[in-house]
Amino acid sequence: MLSCLLTRPGAAADVINVKSLLGEMVDMAALAERPVPFFRTAAATSYDRASHKGGDAWFANHDVGEYVRTETNHGRKEQVLADLKGPGAVTRFWSANPTLRAVVRFYFDGEEEPRLAIPLADLFTGKTPPFGPVFSYISGTGGNLYYPIPYASGLKITIEERRRPVNLYYEIAYRAYDAGATVETFDPERAASWAQQQAQTAAALSSPKPAAAPADAEWITQRLTIQPGETMSLPKVLGEKAVFKWSARVLDTQESRQWDDPSRAHNAYRFLGLAIDFDGEHSVTTPLGDFFGSAPGVNPYENLFFTVDESGTMTSRLLMPFAKSMRMSLSNLGTTPYTVELKLHIGKRAFTDRDYHLRA
Repeated sequence: MLSCLLTRPGAAADVINVKSLLGEMVDMAALAERPVPFFRTAAATSYDRASHKGGDAWFANHDVGEYVRTETNHGRKEQVLADLKGPGAVTRFWSANPTLRAVVRFYFDGEEEPRLAIPLADLFTGKTPPFGPVFSYISGTGGNLYYPIPYASGLKITIEERRRPVNLYYEIAYRAYDAGATVETFDPERAASWAQQQAQTAAALSSPKPAAAPADAEWITQRLTIQPGETMSLPKVLGEKAVFKWSARVLDTQESRQWDDPSRAHNAYRFLGLAIDFDGEHSVTTPLGDFFGSAPGVNPYENLFFTVDESGTMTSRLLMPFAKSMRMSLSNLGTTPYTVELKLHIGKRAFTDRDYHLRA
C-alpha cells in the first residue's frame, strides 16, 4: 500500500529533510495528526505594507512590488521577498508574473552565496531540476511551485532588480518549526538522495489514494430520500474507528432546467446541508457540494483530497478519525425532495492524543 512506501511524520523522522517532506505531501494519515515536531504555517507575500490592522489603511490593496527591504549583494540590487528565521521549510511559491526572467536567489542559514539562483519563470516550467512537472506548473495566469525547500536556521529569498522596478505579485508559504527541530537544509547537489521518494510522491499526486484502511474495513451504503425541511441521519457508527473514504451523489438532478429550478445540480448540492458529529461534538456544517469543493453544482475535477466526476459522484479521501462515535446527517433546506446515495469506507483505527477531528 502507498502508506508503506512513504516516510510517515507520525513515525517521527529524526531529521526533517526534502525526502521526509516529499513523503508528507501525500501522507493522508498525517493530516489527521498533530505534527511532531510541531509547526505553524505562515506566508510571506507582496501585501500592501500600508495596511495595518484597525487603521484607516486597513484595506489598502496595492499588493504588487511590495518587499521586505532592498539590499545590495555583490553589486546587485536585490529585493527581499522573504527573510525567514529559525528552522522551517518553504512549501509553496506562487506568482502572478510566471514569465518574468528576473533572477530569484535563495540564501540559506545566513550564507553569503545563494545555493539556488534561477530566473523566476524557470521555477514554474516543470523542466528545471530538481523540480518536476507535477510540482512546478502554470495554472490559469499563475505560476505554482509546490516543492519542499527546508532550512536549518533561516532562509532569505530575493529577486534581482536591474534597469526598471520589478513589480511582482508573490506568495511564499512556509512552515515555522518549533525551536529545537532538526532540519536538514536544502542542497540541490543532493537531489539524487531523494529522487526515489520524489518519483513515488509524483505518482501518488497523479493517482491519489486514501490512507490505507485495515483489511476488515467495511463499506456502508445508504440511499436517503429527504423531504423539504427534514433531516435524516445514517446509523450512528460506534467504536474507535475512522472514515477512510466516502462519497455522495444526489440523484435525478438536471442542469438543463431553469437556473432557479431546485432540481438543478447547483441548487441540490447547495440546499442539502451536511452535518457530522465526532465523539458527540459537532464538527462539520456545510452545504454538501461545498464540502467537496464543487460549488456551485457539479464541476468535475480531481486533486489529492477530492474527486468530482461527471455523474455528480463526489468523493473525499480526507481521513476522519474518532474515538467513540460518528454521526452523519443531511438536511433538506430546499423546496423539493432530494434522494442522496452515500458510500462510506469505515474501519478500526486507534485514536491517540495526537489525533484531530475533521472540521469544516
